[in-house]
Amino acid sequence: MKKLLIAAIIVCSMALSPLILSVDAETKDGEALEMRIKGVSVHPETNAPVVILESVDDERELLIWIGFPEAQAIALRLENINTPRPMTHDLLKNILEKSGIKVVKVVISDLKEDIFLATITLEKDRKTMEIDSRPSDAIALAVRVEAPIYAASFVLEQARGIGGAFQEAGEKVRRRYGFGAQALNQELAEYFGLPSAEGVLVSDIEEKGMADLAGLNRGDVIIEVDGVKTANLKDFYDTLVRLEDKKEFSLNVLRDKDKLSLTFRVP
Repeated sequence: MKKLLIAAIIVCSMALSPLILSVDAETKDGEALEMRIKGVSVHPETNAPVVILESVDDERELLIWIGFPEAQAIALRLENINTPRPMTHDLLKNILEKSGIKVVKVVISDLKEDIFLATITLEKDRKTMEIDSRPSDAIALAVRVEAPIYAASFVLEQARGIGGAFQEAGEKVRRRYGFGAQALNQELAEYFGLPSAEGVLVSDIEEKGMADLAGLNRGDVIIEVDGVKTANLKDFYDTLVRLEDKKEFSLNVLRDKDKLSLTFRVP
């Protein structure tokens, strides 16, 4: 089944017809922009799947980390690959249709602590309701019922702002300490078999850099820096800024479910 997923994702990455369906949309905090699915891909550094949404109006991109089951569900449907029995989102689609419930739209509605939130709007007998959902599930359902996908404009702006600031901080960490880091969300935590989504994932290591010499490995999850808990990427970068003048500090990491303490020595 995993081979089928990888094959479907590769096809989606190479040649994907964008899904665009129009209805008016607005969120509680203002305008929501129409999006199309640009692709489903596997991140080259972590081998974890992402779905790439693109604004129809200005081609701004929104990357959302998702789990393998959801990536499979989206990719297979986009490529019209049928499974012998209904998958979870196929079953949900069938239940809704048999119950006379229409999926009006899905909206990527918020971004809290680096986690995207979504809502699914349903309609029956001219009455509508909003259901809270993970973006991955909402998108997997939308492609099956041909419902439009939107993202709140402030979410796109917030994601871009965070991305720019984090990119600058990430480049500084790479130059100084010799490794790359990225946010850890629930989907990635489940993929790596971690107990929670708290921490920062080490995405790559530069050979003979400070991190390499300290024994840090790709795939480690940093949970503390010099005794300070790092629940997310912002905590991690903020703590490293405060440690810039220190010649030695410790990192506590999770590796294969074991907790290790590493020492960084700044030359």
